[in-house]
Amino acid sequence: TNKNGDKLVEEQRSVRYRRNLPKATVVLEQLARGPLEKDHYPTIPENSEVLSLTKANGICYVDYNSVFQDYALNVSEIPIYSVVNTLIAATDVDKVEISIEGNKEVTFGQNMQLYKFYEWNDSLLASTKAKKEQN
Repeated sequence: TNKNGDKLVEEQRSVRYRRNLPKATVVLEQLARGPLEKDHYPTIPENSEVLSLTKANGICYVDYNSVFQDYALNVSEIPIYSVVNTLIAATDVDKVEISIEGNKEVTFGQNMQLYKFYEWNDSLLASTKAKKEQN
């Protein structure tokens, strides 16, 4: 995020990884490690763990451990859309569904329901850029 924690900022990095690992897993691991650039701040806790990740029909299903939910910020959309926008920008999915330890009936933060498909969100970007071409 930016310094105020209310907008997502883009960060690109080159990562070497084994091709047998799904790219979606690699980008989520990088997101959990936090930013490398100055004046960028983490959006999800480093000890968030992806319990399972499945891609089907243009949708990525991500199941996190409870640490992800416990981290809900005042602006609850930021952690969710950091995951959603990251996965959509870096992989070939159009939607993302997030669950917590297998449970989709979760309220994230104060009022954000997880039992739906989330799509790219430009409104939370610090600088408005169109979705990058799929890698």
